Parts: sequence; structure tokens; C-alpha cells
Amino acid sequence: QKITNTLQNNKNVVLFHWQTGEARELSCRHCLWQAECVKCQRPQILASPTVLRCPACLDESPVSPGCPKCGAVDLKQRRLGLSGWRKHIAKTFPAIQDSRLEIHTIPELPLSMQNMGLAAVLWADALWRHSEFDTGWRAWQDLTTVQHFASVQKADLLIQSHEPYHLTLAALVQGK
Repeated sequence: QKITNTLQNNKNVVLFHWQTGEARELSCRHCLWQAECVKCQRPQILASPTVLRCPACLDESPVSPGCPKCGAVDLKQRRLGLSGWRKHIAKTFPAIQDSRLEIHTIPELPLSMQNMGLAAVLWADALWRHSEFDTGWRAWQDLTTVQHFASVQKADLLIQSHEPYHLTLAALVQGK
């Protein structure tokens, strides 16, 4: 809704996303459950149509026929990479011009942006939910960069997350 309102007010929107390419995560359409590794609690990816694999510890498990949290049977494979977001945005906002809505990977910033109204980080959870060392600190650095960019452009900042009370976001809000 925020993107739609910004575009209707003839302002530009910049969307930021962490990943490039496509990721293959399994989640529930109803309760937002996401397949996680039982050993290290990191998101699992689909290694094949029947096998989930943890990219951190390489533990494997079978794909469940339904959601273990709510029992729904229509689990979906999410494509969270930059190419997946481009397809989703084009489908969601078919009438907009590409020049008014840009998608960038974090921490890539557009060189110049006139009349900017909104900077949004899509699925910020991806910044800290992967197997690299010190992800919370790096996520905070990237989000601080985007926050500063939005401030300089006098634009609103929107951060999408399924974990709104994550320590990284709390530190960003508190300016720590």
C-alpha cells in the first residue's frame, strides 16, 4: 500500500534486497512457517523436490507433505532473489514505468534519484538469516546505509520483516 501511495503521488520508489539470483525456500502460505534446520535453526533450501538442505551445516531432511505448524497442505516454494522480486513487482504493479521504481541489491545505492518518496528494504530477514559470520553486524551496517540514503533523499524508509523485534532492527531504531 505504501508503494502504491508513493507512486500515485508521483514520487519515485527504490526497493532494496539482499540476494541476487533466486533462492529456493519452502514456507506456508497460511501461517508463514519456514523450513528451518533442526540442528542450527537456519533456513533450509530445497536441494531437490523431496529434500531440504541446510546451507550452513549441510544437514538434510525430507520435504514435509504439509505445514508442521498449522497443518496446511499448500506449502510454497519462495523465490527470494533479485530476479524473483523483479517478476513479482512487475506483476503487482503492471502500469508503472521502470524509471519510477528501481530494485537494487544491498548495499548498492542508485547513483542519483530525483523526487524520491520511498526507500524500502524487502524481506530484511535475509540480511541476518544466512550462514556467514557476524550477520547481525553486517545487516545493521547495510540497513544504516539505506537509512542514511533515505534521510538524505528526504524519503520515507520502510523495512519489511517477519521478525520486527530482531536485535538488528532494535539497534537501528535506537540509533545504536
